[in-house]
Amino acid sequence: MMEKGNVAVGMRNENKSLEISLVPDKFAYKPNDQITVQAMLTNSTRDTLYVYGVLGWGYSASLTFHVIDANGRDVEPQTFDDSLTPPVPRNDRSVFVKLFPQHFLGTSYHSTIDELNMKRPGKYTLFVEYHSPIPAASVELSPFWSREKGTIRSNLVRVEVVQ
Repeated sequence: MMEKGNVAVGMRNENKSLEISLVPDKFAYKPNDQITVQAMLTNSTRDTLYVYGVLGWGYSASLTFHVIDANGRDVEPQTFDDSLTPPVPRNDRSVFVKLFPQHFLGTSYHSTIDELNMKRPGKYTLFVEYHSPIPAASVELSPFWSREKGTIRSNLVRVEVVQ
């Protein structure tokens, strides 16, 4: 893995067919600031790949946002993301996205430094995990990145909270 500024690049999952990237709006924040990051799922194969098209935040959805302090400890946010994934109707293909090679699907995450419990000045590491909420048995499209394929972890982003 290489570092480029405050963003670690080059992290890939073992399968190397799908990657998740995290990009912040900036790298230094004040305790009362808002933070916005973009999460992007990229098809890194030479073939098309289907993914569930609703990128929700929370353990029951597609994406989980993580914060680690300078001592390597998880920082628990004041509130938890809890988007739920509704059941997919058997013949409804409209909720799936066909990702061509090197194409991506993305979304943004908005919060405050306070809500993320990053109030103390210091350095923090951010990352996102992607986990499909849909089991393979619910989808007739192929190849589909299903729940059974596991979790993909993004690059690490280092930010600082300053006075």
